[in-house]
Amino acid sequence: MPSSEAASAWSRLAEGPQWHTAGGPKVLYVVEGNLTVEGPGGQTLMACGPAPKLCFSPHKDLFFFRNAGQGLLKFVVIAMDPSAIPTNHEDVGQVVAIDGQRIRLALGDLRTSALSIPRQEIELTVAAASNVAVGDYVVTRRLNEKNHAAEGVVKLSQPWQ
Repeated sequence: MPSSEAASAWSRLAEGPQWHTAGGPKVLYVVEGNLTVEGPGGQTLMACGPAPKLCFSPHKDLFFFRNAGQGLLKFVVIAMDPSAIPTNHEDVGQVVAIDGQRIRLALGDLRTSALSIPRQEIELTVAAASNVAVGDYVVTRRLNEKNHAAEGVVKLSQPWQ
């Protein structure tokens, strides 16, 4: 029986791609399918597959996993994060308001490249809100969901990429 943390991770993967900020490198084992690790702008940082395939991802910045094939993707991730810098799950969205260091985002749906339905908004305090404007598509960097804060947001060239 998987732990609740493992079950939660499988549940998030079933919902579609999820942006992360890496705390450290990852070992990836593709059990079924083909996987790519992608960064902002749809940049392919690495490919792993076809299965079975063992890969090493040294990337320590914003990234997400994408199913690069037509069939099912099953993979295992072993994170080698320092305890003080775990890998973060990030949010994507469209900026709807900026007030100093406060940013309000309409959350995005990574599966459809549209805004979430029903519409969901979050308000964050960010350490750096430079280079973004109302209407921009962004991904958070080092999101702290408990405190509704992030180190910043990164402008994306198109919805969620």
